[in-house]
Amino acid sequence: MTGIYGLGRIGKTTLAKFIYNELPRTFKSCRFLLDVLEIAHRHGLQYLHNQLISDILQSKYQVSKVDDGINIIKSKFKGKKVLILLDDVDHKNQLDVLTREHGCFIMPGSMIIVTTRYEVILDKTVFGVDYKYELKELDEVQSLHLFSRHAFHNDYPPSAFEDISHDVISTTAGLPLALEVIGSYLYMKSNMILWKDVLKILTKEPH
Repeated sequence: MTGIYGLGRIGKTTLAKFIYNELPRTFKSCRFLLDVLEIAHRHGLQYLHNQLISDILQSKYQVSKVDDGINIIKSKFKGKKVLILLDDVDHKNQLDVLTREHGCFIMPGSMIIVTTRYEVILDKTVFGVDYKYELKELDEVQSLHLFSRHAFHNDYPPSAFEDISHDVISTTAGLPLALEVIGSYLYMKSNMILWKDVLKILTKEPH
């Protein structure tokens, strides 16, 4: 099990998807559970069980109780080499009911990737996390590069927009999503007054 943790909207899901897609397809079954937090809060843990079990076993299952789901995972997943990505876990129970024991995945080479905002969840789970990686904010050089890709479709801003681009990225605290959204909004806009208005808004209301 590998855990990726860090601030919201910092790119954990993007990184996890990249790893998931780049891994060689030598697994018996693969499953990507997106937005575990939202699904669990809206539909309950049984819904997560149904999704995971049905996909891994490639047949429909209707789990009505959490304990029933755990028992199915323990009995049916043994001996299967699986790849599972659990995205945006916000409580250790969401992790434990899906992957309570290493024994559920005894086939060598099985892999579970978890993304979460909270490192403590990775520390508290009874399953046991083998590797943890903290995804941090982009530095100034990386921020400018990402922003320029979206604002100018280039690696760097034109000289006329270099100073104000640095001013804009300084308001984002290195958050990739913010850089992408703001850059995309300013794409093809060459009016410096508009850029200054956007910068003023970002300075006053950074959220």
